[in-house]
Amino acid sequence: MNDANDNVFDLSEPRLEKLKKSIKEKTLILFWGAGLSRIAGCESWQGLSNNVINGLTPSILNYSESDELKKLSILDVRKVLTICRKLADANGKIEDFNKLIIKSVKPKNYQLFKEVHELLLEIKAYAYITTNIDKGMEEARPKFESPQDIYDLTKEIPSKISSLINNGNIFYLHGSIDNISTSIFNNENYFSFYDKHEIKELLKDIFSGRFTVLFIGYGLGDYEILTNIFLAAKENNYTKTISHYSLMPMFSNELNRISIEERYLEVFSICPLFYYIDYSNYESILPILYKFRDVVNEIRSPRMEDLDLIDSV
Repeated sequence: MNDANDNVFDLSEPRLEKLKKSIKEKTLILFWGAGLSRIAGCESWQGLSNNVINGLTPSILNYSESDELKKLSILDVRKVLTICRKLADANGKIEDFNKLIIKSVKPKNYQLFKEVHELLLEIKAYAYITTNIDKGMEEARPKFESPQDIYDLTKEIPSKISSLINNGNIFYLHGSIDNISTSIFNNENYFSFYDKHEIKELLKDIFSGRFTVLFIGYGLGDYEILTNIFLAAKENNYTKTISHYSLMPMFSNELNRISIEERYLEVFSICPLFYYIDYSNYESILPILYKFRDVVNEIRSPRMEDLDLIDSV
């Protein structure tokens, strides 16, 4: 199955033409979620939820409530975290809730955690966006001579924010563990944050068609994000063309999932790029990203630029 993963970024495929163009024109944005940090031992979204439930049991939750919330977290993690946060707040345990969140997003393998975030920066995207609250990018930046600016959008939204989508700048959509009190986990904060005019304008610009977004380790489950992708595609008349891409892990016995995901994501002009995790599980993303970095460097090499110039003559 590892050989099959070698072809994930075969840019000779017509469906990857938009991705190839974005690399050449430097309009590529990387957008990642919790799945990326899982390779370093950080918890999944559901794992985080279960850690919070366990940490509030039995001081706030009884064992029956704990069991019911764990079942619910399989379907709706945000609902569970909303309930847990409200209960923690009502019982004067909000600091305990925050500490459980922070503990869940800390990596168990620090070197791997640092490596994968350095790898993202080596791709030299036009901008970086994450829903994670860990400090992966802060750990990775010292390796590079021209560190990008980092913006925690739950702490402060800069004026004319869309003008900052450049220079490899990094945007934390849902906050940071350094500002855990403003970070977004529960539905109330989600709704308030994504209802802000500045955030709507930022997402509208990101998904306007000016840029190509590659999602990494992000489940595309946040309807606030999907709504903005869909509306931007509709407004800019590219609903029937591929505009963005999503790296999606799968096991080899899930082949039926390919056509299902393709049909669903087509609504949002997103092309899924599947890779197999049968033998390395979530660590499979690392060689995929190294491969992508090499592809990016090859496309941007002076030799390729000269060939493109010859072709245009």
